[in-house]
Amino acid sequence: MRFFLNSLLLFFFTTSGFSQMFVNSPEEIDKARGGITYVIMNDPDSQSAKPYKEVLQKNWTFSTLKFIKRGEKLTDKLKNNTTFLLLNAEKTEIYSNRASYNRNKKLNEVTYVYLTLFNSSIEEINALNGLIENNRAYAVNKVKKKTALAQIQMFGDPVALADPSSVIESNVDDTGGHVKNWTPALLKIYIKAMQNLFDKKESCVAHKSIANKHELSKLKTETLYIPEYLVDTDFGAFSAKESIDKNKPNELFEKYTFPYKVLSKDEFEKSVLNSKDIKYVFVYVKNSSFKYVSVFNANTGEIVYNEGTSMSFNVKDKDVKSLFKEIEKAN
Repeated sequence: MRFFLNSLLLFFFTTSGFSQMFVNSPEEIDKARGGITYVIMNDPDSQSAKPYKEVLQKNWTFSTLKFIKRGEKLTDKLKNNTTFLLLNAEKTEIYSNRASYNRNKKLNEVTYVYLTLFNSSIEEINALNGLIENNRAYAVNKVKKKTALAQIQMFGDPVALADPSSVIESNVDDTGGHVKNWTPALLKIYIKAMQNLFDKKESCVAHKSIANKHELSKLKTETLYIPEYLVDTDFGAFSAKESIDKNKPNELFEKYTFPYKVLSKDEFEKSVLNSKDIKYVFVYVKNSSFKYVSVFNANTGEIVYNEGTSMSFNVKDKDVKSLFKEIEKAN
């Protein structure tokens, strides 16, 4: 397994998961409540980091935040309720285990990108930061396995998925646009959703289908907002090619007869960050193996709907149809 860093600090965990929202061990999460969470960034004082810092400062209530620079050594004594928040990636090498197909032959590599909340020791963090500061690769046995308390699936573009190290070259805290759902507005929605699960003391496991009938029933009359930039692109299943079609969002929702509105990226970002007028948000995310179609209540963080499909890489008519049917039968 190889390791890279990215603009916020991209590195590889030995854990993996495929759900858009993964929450592990409510007991461990409760222990971390009210402690300190270090957010590791490329440069917390940069202009590119500013909107992300503001979103976290305004909406993160689980613990006290401290922003630290990549490579910075921690001297504070870490308590049991200390956690770390960062953007990370995992590249998994796939090998054949069939004798008839050259056993142990490397077949492929797949990359997953996450926003992860985890806990660790100060020795592990300083060792990790020291290696990153020197821009060196490191082996998995040099840093002990991290405990991922929560993960949010990120939507890497073909460049990021093919080679996470390419994101480093952007050298900014917004990933250079290579992670499609890494925006201040979506970060606000995600951390509200994460903390909502923390407060409910609920786990959220891989491949969990969610259909909140009470919330879904409201979509019969309330508007579903669709960020154009998440659904206007088609991806090649086994290639790095992508094509953008600005008509695709409205075509996908052509038979969705409940209220909806497609927003440009600027419209969506400003509306979510500056008002509570936008309530229900349609979010599509894909990784190297799965796609997820979700609906969030942007104000409360409630996960209204979530459905994952393996080996499917584009949002399709049938995905919208499935959501429509759930709304239709909800009371």
